[in-house]
Amino acid sequence: MDVVYELGKDYPTAKHGTWVSGRYVWFYPKTSINERFVESFRRRWGRYPAYSSETTYTAIHMLKAAIELTGSLDLDTLISAMEGMVVLSPAGARWIRPDDHQAIYDVPYGKITHAGGEIPILTDLVTRSAWEYYRSPPF
Repeated sequence: MDVVYELGKDYPTAKHGTWVSGRYVWFYPKTSINERFVESFRRRWGRYPAYSSETTYTAIHMLKAAIELTGSLDLDTLISAMEGMVVLSPAGARWIRPDDHQAIYDVPYGKITHAGGEIPILTDLVTRSAWEYYRSPPF
């Protein structure tokens, strides 16, 4: 989706559409958390947030939650606190898998469509459960 955003109207489309996934797309999920995040981001930066913006925002809030929970800045203490943590983020719920500290979350997929706006959007949106596509330890 970052490439779609940058190319805008110049993004090429295939005859049968191009299906992509974006770890985060600004219009999904339709939750108040996401709507507030997108509105705030657009007010400040004048554009839609990319996945890296959302994941960084979520990581900072997760770290804040761990610090508040433990009352500590000790790295090992914070790591232990985050193992198994579930964070509600603009992209939805994220679970930190204790085995490898991977953030597990559902990912939206869709067909890139030029809908007359400045930026193509994803239509025919489908979400796959993290349990369907994330590999699980042991690998």
